[in-house]
Amino acid sequence: MKKIASLALLITIFHFLNASERMVFDMYLMGTNIGQISVSHEKLEDGSDRYFLTSRAKAKVMWIERNQKTSYEIVYKNNMLVRSSYSYIENTGNNVICDITFDGTKYQVKRNGKLFSISEKPTHSIITVYFSEPQNLKKVFYEPDAVFAELKATEPHTYEFKSPDGTKNVYFYQNGKLSGMEFHQSLFVVKVKRVQ
Repeated sequence: MKKIASLALLITIFHFLNASERMVFDMYLMGTNIGQISVSHEKLEDGSDRYFLTSRAKAKVMWIERNQKTSYEIVYKNNMLVRSSYSYIENTGNNVICDITFDGTKYQVKRNGKLFSISEKPTHSIITVYFSEPQNLKKVFYEPDAVFAELKATEPHTYEFKSPDGTKNVYFYQNGKLSGMEFHQSLFVVKVKRVQ
């Protein structure tokens, strides 16, 4: 099992280092650095766009030590989602695994063992807003839950949406590039700042 995890980590690192675009963000809770998000995008030979996101965070929230690891691998082709693999693992047991695959007519979803399908084709999602400001978009696809979320411009170059768990997600752009984010949980706010 450790060999498989190590191999997956090496593949992710290889793709991150060879990506055509990549960004790194630091995450803060009450002013303390609690982790980092790395995200990359590469254009494949067949014209597809492949995105990777990994994050790790460690923080004490309400006397509970939380360690989390997130990873995404998402592929778009011709501005349409082809497949998505999302994993969120937390030491408290609050885990989410969501795999989405386009079968030619609809999307087959397996989320935490539950199977369902969706027919609407995502053209923009949470991962794509890392790489382009979502001007004129009214909704985005939220890969972790395989649902669409309403996207609102709340100020110039500032956009927000709520995920199904009620978290308010705010994205800030400068000169068309993502500069930071805020994740508003019920008891705290995680602030994220671009560092690379």
